[in-house]
Amino acid sequence: MLRVFLYAPVEFRREYAKTNPIVKATTEKGIREEIDKTDRKRSAYYNYYTQNRWGDAHNYDLALNAELGKQACIDMILTAVAAKEKGMG
Repeated sequence: MLRVFLYAPVEFRREYAKTNPIVKATTEKGIREEIDKTDRKRSAYYNYYTQNRWGDAHNYDLALNAELGKQACIDMILTAVAAKEKGMG
């Protein structure tokens, strides 16, 4: 298992939310509120079920800034998977 945490600056997340069909809000205020609400839910779920702190880099094998781009993140994750598998072999 490879534990990956993707994060991004708030402004990047707001801009991404404007084009993401999962996000229901259409106003800037609504988008901010939806992002905050989603973060609170994810944090509560993760903290409850793992007894760790959501977003704390110590709890993950790899933490990536999504602002680097989708393909860059995919490439780094695949490289990390290959390195982990090699280390286990």
